[in-house]
Amino acid sequence: MFRTYDACNGNTVRYCALLLLRHCACDCFGTFFHALTFVIMSPAKKTVLVAEDESLIRLITVEALADAGFHVIEVAHTDEALAVLKADAAEINLLFTDINMPGSMNGLELAHHVHCVWPRVALLIASGKAQPTRTERPPGSRFLTKPYAVDEVVEHVAALVAG
Repeated sequence: MFRTYDACNGNTVRYCALLLLRHCACDCFGTFFHALTFVIMSPAKKTVLVAEDESLIRLITVEALADAGFHVIEVAHTDEALAVLKADAAEINLLFTDINMPGSMNGLELAHHVHCVWPRVALLIASGKAQPTRTERPPGSRFLTKPYAVDEVVEHVAALVAG
């Protein structure tokens, strides 16, 4: 049985409780403490907020990102994206948004707003219609033309959250 807990240093600690118990029951305390120090450290999952109004595209994109190891939050409306960010911006590492979105602003406006209010959130923007130039997009953002391959999305997301 694996257990996890979030350490204060931003890492998730994962360990096998049965292994530790078995060592404790069968061996001396030295082995038990050695097993305790042999803890597997894995980086905490990065969180991606996907804002896409087309449900099938959103579903496929969310599944691909989750399969790649990202924690994914999905919304279908720019106002929902803003609500998520206002409630939990510290946990969001990247916003992936379509440009043509319902809400009080479009996806490009959302990206600019996020860049101004939460500049540490990386931005990936997509559209099958609009083709914003680099100067029309927030600094540091990337753009994907629809239709895109989900592998392309995963590669861009991984690169953007890595720094």
